[in-house]
Amino acid sequence: MTAAQLIDQNVTPMTAECYFASGFGKYHSDGGKYPRPLITASMANILAMMEAPQQCAKDDCQWIMPSTLLTRDKPSQLKDGVFLTLWGDLDGKTTAPPATADVAGIVSGLLGGREVLAFSSASATEGKQKARLIVPLAAPVDGVTYQRMARAFNDLLAD
Repeated sequence: MTAAQLIDQNVTPMTAECYFASGFGKYHSDGGKYPRPLITASMANILAMMEAPQQCAKDDCQWIMPSTLLTRDKPSQLKDGVFLTLWGDLDGKTTAPPATADVAGIVSGLLGGREVLAFSSASATEGKQKARLIVPLAAPVDGVTYQRMARAFNDLLAD
């Protein structure tokens, strides 16, 4: 099965409100030396942040994981995570990516017309485009399936 086929079987337009694990800053974690509970962020929150990006240092800003399981522990996410979207980044490491305004349409075409949301990363410039892509899934997937799909999606973005 190709990467596009694997993704195509699980992607559809966004039709429902979804909630994701989230926190503020790189040290916000449910484990480690100073654990504290994670919070949730809705797809509406994410869309609002796309419209009005956060104005803070990257290490202090809100982050979001595409899972509903409120932990940053990778083994727990693989075992019990429920993932609702694919996420990927275009950062021009090897070649300059297209303008962010064009990215969603290009990737949507690669995925057979599926819904793709794209927004500029805070460090993007006119000469060095950077974008984050979000692809809502048709149905939740488990952690192992998500890991395979994310790898395939990022391979697709690298091509």
